[in-house]
Formats: sequence, C-alpha cells, structure tokens
Amino acid sequence: MNKSDKNPGNEHSPLLCEYAVMPFADCFCLNITGHSIPKVTRYCMEENSGCPVYAKQKAEKLNKRVKIDE
Repeated sequence: MNKSDKNPGNEHSPLLCEYAVMPFADCFCLNITGHSIPKVTRYCMEENSGCPVYAKQKAEKLNKRVKIDE
C-alpha cells in the first residue's frame, strides 16, 4: 500500500488521523507534552488504527449503533 493511499481525501497529510482536525477529549494530540509526543507521532500520524483512543471511540460508536438497531 502506498503511503498516500492510507488516508484518501486528506491531501495535506496522508498519514494524519482522521480525528486530528476534531479530536476527542482524550486524544493524544489535544494536549501535546514531552511525554505525549511519541504517542502523537505513533498514533496520530502513523498507526491510527492501533491507537487506543481511536479503538475506544470506534467501539463506543459501534455499541451506540447496536443499541439503536436493537
């Protein structure tokens, strides 16, 4: 997979997490400190799907959808 294919539609930064523009309250990129920089570069720029915040938000969204469908 080409790096530019990872986040189609985001021509400014193809590796940037889709939630970086409107981050969740617990996103690493919301409050950048020396301690959070490694997490920001890893999860907000490279491994979005491996981010614990991303996974938590995705699971919560899925749970809401399941409850609505029941």
